Amino acid sequence: MAEAKREIYKIEIGIHASPALLYNYISTPEGLSEWFAEVVNPLKNQRFEFTWEGTKQIANVLKLVPNKLVKFQWAEGPPEEYFEIEIIKDEMTNDVALVITDFADASEKDENIMVWESQVHVLRENIGA
Repeated sequence: MAEAKREIYKIEIGIHASPALLYNYISTPEGLSEWFAEVVNPLKNQRFEFTWEGTKQIANVLKLVPNKLVKFQWAEGPPEEYFEIEIIKDEMTNDVALVITDFADASEKDENIMVWESQVHVLRENIGA
């Protein structure tokens, strides 16, 4: 039986914070350790090591756009997959949101979205947004 193709999905979560502040939380090991993983260590060549409950995963930083976006790819993951956290600001209302792009098996998509929402909730609490 062929393996089910993982699908890309995007979620947008409003957050009351400036893009500059948010960028620090999505692009640095210190910031990511506050909400995304228990421990995030910088490695050489634009690589980060993420730790959750003793399990370590390495991600390559594919793209950084100051105050706007960070794009990662898991070192052990499929080459076409990545996860991206983008900061968008509505110029009319000044509302700010994080747009998260990730991949999941169809059967795990809803659970993955809930995990992202939970993580961003922690971020909101940490920055008082």
